Amino acid sequence: QRQMCIRDRPIHNESQLPWCFTLIFTNVKGDIDLGPSLGLISLRLSRTWLATDHFSGKRQILHAFVDDLLLISEGRLSGVVNIDGASWVSEVIWLQDSKRDNIPLVALSLNTDKIEIKAAFDYHMFLIGTVNNILFQLHSERDMVGVAPDLLKVSFSCEEIKLCSTALVAANILDIYNTIIRMRQDTKISYIETLKDSNM
Repeated sequence: QRQMCIRDRPIHNESQLPWCFTLIFTNVKGDIDLGPSLGLISLRLSRTWLATDHFSGKRQILHAFVDDLLLISEGRLSGVVNIDGASWVSEVIWLQDSKRDNIPLVALSLNTDKIEIKAAFDYHMFLIGTVNNILFQLHSERDMVGVAPDLLKVSFSCEEIKLCSTALVAANILDIYNTIIRMRQDTKISYIETLKDSNM
């Protein structure tokens, strides 16, 4: 299973009724206009779902899955980011230990089948990459005797990484960052001027 860590308060009621809540989204589309400084970013999400399971006792699980996520940018900042088959499942377990009841065991696994990216700035391509079969796992273990401290195990694996970039990739990323900072400053100045005009 694919799991991700969440923080929550312990459940002290052993007779609590188990329940499950699920959200499913299909064919989600959206556009973000960043103006002439960067361009237009379009979001396309074919299918995704979120589910949380609360079992009787002290066990909680959170699931999430994204079938196909596509980001397309047109303008000064152009490119494509495609995430295929991303999912996670997180689990939190509160053990029956009155001395250490406030520290749960957690488990996390994040899996992505494929990530593709193409990026260009000022109409010049500077990055093309593909990452296949990413798997990240994390879980904690407790010494049941109570002598040794809790252990945290982490593992990461990736089947294939392919990246092609130009020598100016660092400069392009810095230009994009500076452009975003200038946009935030211009927005803040415009907001302050609007407040001043409204108070006159």
